[in-house]
Amino acid sequence: MTDTSTIRRLERIALQLRFDLIEMIGQGKFGHLGGSSSLAEITACLYFHAMRYDPKNPRTRTVTAFCSARATACSSSMPPWPRWG
Repeated sequence: MTDTSTIRRLERIALQLRFDLIEMIGQGKFGHLGGSSSLAEITACLYFHAMRYDPKNPRTRTVTAFCSARATACSSSMPPWPRWG
């Protein structure tokens, strides 16, 4: 079970990811806002809570991979990278 402070932190991250996504799609003039923003909570939980990744050693075998089959939501996997390391 996840504690309340972790849930609140992930909710804030998801909101920031939505803001980043809006900015990214607005600047690029390309993307699907609805499909991508609907994955904000899932993306926040995966990237900032569940997945294992060491920015100093990105090729280690303990890295968790994320693959989404939702082509219209592929933009949602991009905003976390600068914040993730």
